[in-house]
Amino acid sequence: MSAGIILGERRVDLAADLASLRYEFLPGDMAVVRGELPPEGSAVRAIFRATAELLVADAAAMAAGSYQPRTTKERHHQAFLMLIERFIGWGPLRPGERDVTV
Repeated sequence: MSAGIILGERRVDLAADLASLRYEFLPGDMAVVRGELPPEGSAVRAIFRATAELLVADAAAMAAGSYQPRTTKERHHQAFLMLIERFIGWGPLRPGERDVTV
């Protein structure tokens, strides 16, 4: 897939959607994100795809006996973080990581 495509969406379109949010960076690699994404925008579609990846990983973990339940809210936060990390080039977040505070 092209380097300009992240979770099925063009990087330039994602940039426009993500720029509509407000970011406050805190100590300890934490951030507060405020605002609303366009409801049918590229970022929302990308988050849906990230959520699907997390669900597939959860199903695999269930089959392997290592599943750790997460709430829908945790999964949504994790999917948003996956999008942000891929957007800024940190690479994919491993689905089992729990570094999002909900």
